[in-house]
Amino acid sequence: MLTPIIAIIALYIAYQQYLINKRKLRLDLYEKRFIIFKETKNFLLKIIQDEKIATTELQIFIFSTKESRFLFENDISNLIENIVKNSKELSHLVAYFQIKNPSATQTENYEKAEIKMNLSNWFTLQYDNIEYTFEKYLDFKNL
Repeated sequence: MLTPIIAIIALYIAYQQYLINKRKLRLDLYEKRFIIFKETKNFLLKIIQDEKIATTELQIFIFSTKESRFLFENDISNLIENIVKNSKELSHLVAYFQIKNPSATQTENYEKAEIKMNLSNWFTLQYDNIEYTFEKYLDFKNL
């Protein structure tokens, strides 16, 4: 009579351990995802404020978001790739206008200014929507 009771208690304890480990895994996943969210948001804000990014800051961002392809679906990885690509392009355009190339035509300058403005707008849009973009990955109901 005592053996079945001990077996039921052991089964209950094992089930509780399973639930605890499952919750711990969800929390660990959330924490890793939140770090990437925070890094991305801060990087976007820096670009919006400064309009260009130092190479070292870009490398730090790339390094700190490297795990994204393992923690998220393709939408976040693609967003991060686009942020990196567009930040490089924006930095080149900012440098172009700082140099004031005398051989550049007015049409070239206008086209580059338009591209620069579109990139700045793109970064602002990404920043404004970053919570929505990451929402499904940071909502505990979906973990």
